[in-house]
Amino acid sequence: MSRLLTVATIMLALGVALGSAGGAWAGVDEGLAAYEERDYKTALSELLPLAKEGDAKAQFYLGIMYKDGSGVPRNYEDAANWMRKAAEQGDMDAQFQLGMWHTSTRFVPKDIEETFRWWNQAASQGHPVAHYYLGLLHAEVDPQDPTLALMWLNLSVIHGNEGLGEDRANWEKGASQVQIREAQKLAMEWVAEHEGSIQRGKEWIEQRRTLNNRARARNRLRQGNLFFS
Repeated sequence: MSRLLTVATIMLALGVALGSAGGAWAGVDEGLAAYEERDYKTALSELLPLAKEGDAKAQFYLGIMYKDGSGVPRNYEDAANWMRKAAEQGDMDAQFQLGMWHTSTRFVPKDIEETFRWWNQAASQGHPVAHYYLGLLHAEVDPQDPTLALMWLNLSVIHGNEGLGEDRANWEKGASQVQIREAQKLAMEWVAEHEGSIQRGKEWIEQRRTLNNRARARNRLRQGNLFFS
């Protein structure tokens, strides 16, 4: 039994589904499973054909692989090209990542307007980390008025990033009651205009928890601490 199949079997025993219905999605899932196992050769063989066919999630992971030099020579231009393709197709993780890259000159030209643009697109789909970073960005751009920064932080919490409650309380200490109420009002108006974003945000959080659980399970396996009767 191959190492990848062994890991897949164990993950299924743990109740973690590595696959999904549909040929293209199955290929992406297999590529991701290989990527998580650091089997970059298999990941590349699974993801590259799908990315060339226009699969946004495969394009996103290729962007990460080229950025890190995982299974391919590190190439920031190729990383940015694949990431942009995924972002333009609406992949919210790619939109968030591309916005992050535009905050420096390492991968793409530094352009805060592009950062705002991509993070806003990711946020509109419910990406809770994009909400948080938009709050940070607004706090930096306009430190005298925390209203918009608080609005985005409220949205991050609403979309499932519940661990930010303490951060929100700290930010509110520097705001007036009028600003706090206005931020809450703006957040509710934003939610009303972006139907379904809360559910997508909470699904995103849950997916990240699943990935973290997979990583912890793999670490236990490597350390010899996980046994099955």
